[in-house]
Amino acid sequence: MSCFVMLRTFSFWQVSDQQKIIVYNVPKHQSIDFISGRDFMFKTDSALNTNNSLQNFYLKSSRMSQRISLCDSLVSFNYGNSIFQFYSKKILLIDKSIVFQRPGNKITVDAIIISKNPKIKNCQSCFRLQL
Repeated sequence: MSCFVMLRTFSFWQVSDQQKIIVYNVPKHQSIDFISGRDFMFKTDSALNTNNSLQNFYLKSSRMSQRISLCDSLVSFNYGNSIFQFYSKKILLIDKSIVFQRPGNKITVDAIIISKNPKIKNCQSCFRLQL
């Protein structure tokens, strides 16, 4: 019994320090979890947000395995229109059709999430990858 309690305590201790972003593959919907410790915030479209059966089918098992629960806000999470900051990472979300133009001020992002199959135009020199 004490071994079980120690393993369970250790697993709860491990998830208390987790910092993750999970992008789910839900057909025709957008779903992203921002996880900090045992709390998470959910970025989704309105159709999936109100559809509990789809959430249970696609998202519930992952959330149970991560041992997380929904919260109203995370200290380490900030967002604008299409740019999110989670801890020290900046994420650009492209979820609608856009035409890129050369920006006056460059914005550095750590990751780009493309969702909902948007059309992206004028993008010959938009992205520069450094490996």
